[in-house]
Amino acid sequence: QILTILLSSIPFLCFGVAAFVIFTEVFNASVLFAFHPLMMTLAFILCFPYGSMIYRLEVFDAKLDPLGVVRPMETLRRSHRTWQVIGALSALAGFAIIFTNKLINKELKLELPSVHASFGFLTLGLVLVQVIIGMIKISKLEKTGEKVHR
Repeated sequence: QILTILLSSIPFLCFGVAAFVIFTEVFNASVLFAFHPLMMTLAFILCFPYGSMIYRLEVFDAKLDPLGVVRPMETLRRSHRTWQVIGALSALAGFAIIFTNKLINKELKLELPSVHASFGFLTLGLVLVQVIIGMIKISKLEKTGEKVHR
């Protein structure tokens, strides 16, 4: 039981460490910029993995559930959806923050983006595709009751 609780708390610990490092190391550069890595960390280290783990609890016999409680599938779906939406909104906020920071500092240039920015655009685009696919799956499930297989 203790091992289960420790394993399920790893994303929260990672987020806490990242938040500490970001605010102690980056805060002096730009207050606004410091929120970009924080929001991306929130999305990709905490929300997305935790949302996926919650949805899979039924498959793992609730071994990842810190309380050891098996929940109905509809509750797991709702929790999964909530974590994934918060993650997507955090990722979008991270993009909006860095874009706004570049506008304020007049660093926005019409040139090829860096490798970091290129992968960021690609990743954000794939997140948006996943959001759309998730909305389609939920819509079909609610209308027909038919589960869309992965």
